[in-house]
Amino acid sequence: MLDASATSATLQRLPSAPTAEPTRLRSLAHLRRFDREQDIYGQEERSDTWYRVMSGSARKFLMRADGRRQLVDIYLPGDLFGFTSRLKA
Repeated sequence: MLDASATSATLQRLPSAPTAEPTRLRSLAHLRRFDREQDIYGQEERSDTWYRVMSGSARKFLMRADGRRQLVDIYLPGDLFGFTSRLKA
């Protein structure tokens, strides 16, 4: 699961081609603001989108069987995340 961990986070939604030219990416990107604790996508969901943190922060965590959250990663301004492969190994 991924949610906004600061008071709020502004994310830039990028197309699923991170190798595209930076100016082209900016023209395709969409800004979206998330409130604190607001889910970006769930633990079992796959993301077909790249996100870049523009301000604030986001955190990735797993929900454990006992109901506690296990922190996996923290994303800060400039960090990219998302785009989960649909291929199974």
